[in-house]
Amino acid sequence: MPELPEVETVRAELSGLVVGKKVEEAKMLREKNLLSDPKVFSSNLANATIIAIKRKGKCLRFDFDNGYSLYSHLRMEGKYFLKKAEEEYDRFDLMDLRFTDGTSLRYNDVRKFGKLSLELTKDSDTSSPFSKIGPEPFDVDGAYLRKIWKGKTTPVKIALLDQEKISGIGNIYDSEILYFTKIHPTTPVKDIPLEDCENIIKESRRILHEAILAGGSTIKSFNHGGIDGMFQTKLAVYGKEGEPCPTCGRPLQRRFIGQRSAYFCPMCQKAPDGKLILGLAGPIHCGKSTLAAYLEEAGYLHFDADKVASKLYDEKEVATQIKVLLGDEAYAGNKLNRDYVREALANDKKKKKAVQKLLYPLVKEKAKEFIAKTKNGSKVLLDVPLLYEAEMEDLCSYVILLDAPLEERKQRLEKEGRPTESLVKLNEEYNVEAKKKKADYLIENDGTLDELKQAFDNLGF
Repeated sequence: MPELPEVETVRAELSGLVVGKKVEEAKMLREKNLLSDPKVFSSNLANATIIAIKRKGKCLRFDFDNGYSLYSHLRMEGKYFLKKAEEEYDRFDLMDLRFTDGTSLRYNDVRKFGKLSLELTKDSDTSSPFSKIGPEPFDVDGAYLRKIWKGKTTPVKIALLDQEKISGIGNIYDSEILYFTKIHPTTPVKDIPLEDCENIIKESRRILHEAILAGGSTIKSFNHGGIDGMFQTKLAVYGKEGEPCPTCGRPLQRRFIGQRSAYFCPMCQKAPDGKLILGLAGPIHCGKSTLAAYLEEAGYLHFDADKVASKLYDEKEVATQIKVLLGDEAYAGNKLNRDYVREALANDKKKKKAVQKLLYPLVKEKAKEFIAKTKNGSKVLLDVPLLYEAEMEDLCSYVILLDAPLEERKQRLEKEGRPTESLVKLNEEYNVEAKKKKADYLIENDGTLDELKQAFDNLGF
């Protein structure tokens, strides 16, 4: 969605193209996108001249000499094109202002999400779309943010997108602003001190100003002059998941917060509780337990998903559902028949998926509870072999994928006298290559214990 810099680019370009032009005929080609009366729209714009184009936040306002203003919100794909009046309509043209000089301003919107509204200019501050838009970062200071955020638990990522409180900032720029202020996107706004509020305003002004000068980040709205926003070449974190942080070099993260994408560096933008949470994933017998023991010695608090899952099997409600999925044979008396369960899951993919669907959410809840009970500033290890399948990567600061050659893993199982065939079969769908693309770090455990420890130490945590 176009944000303040993109909409300002549109405003500036349109001002040079259409201010001073007189409307001969106004047509709303798709009335669903007009919030006001279509008849009033057509009758009041005919013979009216555009005298100015203004902007507030992400909303445009075309002022006419007859006391009316046309408000326009581009939403996701809205664009304006100046064409010759005789040119045929594009199928995504939603509005047409035909001028007396033979040109035509077309509002074009592939997604058809944009909104238009014709209002009296004098009502701009009371009942127009402008009246519902909050001040821009250029118009307020840190004290303003501190005041409106007092007592609010909203994550700052989401608070910066609230256009009624502060306008013009969207998904792209709030990620950039928070990165340069070193504030984690999940930080509750009530916990942001005045100094950081002032930094947010300072960086907002700087970043938005630079983006305006560059023509925005994504916009390509005109066939007249052809504008390409170039600020995307200067973005530090947005859209760069997995790339090195410009400051510390660690992989940048992407998380969904309130259904919005947040890009950030977990090392430079410390979580509100200061906890470092490492996720450890990997196939059967690749050395996870060995590495986990080493991290425990280093002070990490260890969440062992396998042990948690094992205890869940013994819970009455879970046991009842397991019997439904795998049969009464899954339990010998009241005790889990592990050999039976292992063989059943190894040989029946549907049953395996059904059991995973049951257990994964429960294990994730246990992990959340475990993390919540740890002290601020703690180092936590989430030892979860199927971390991505359980959708637990969102709990982690970073994910480490541990791998080892298949033959070595088999040999380790054989030395311990464990059922090699069924355990390896359980893991045969473990797509290591796909997980390598998702994980932040990869450790190949194909050497000695000391080499495994050194490989972790080299990560610098």
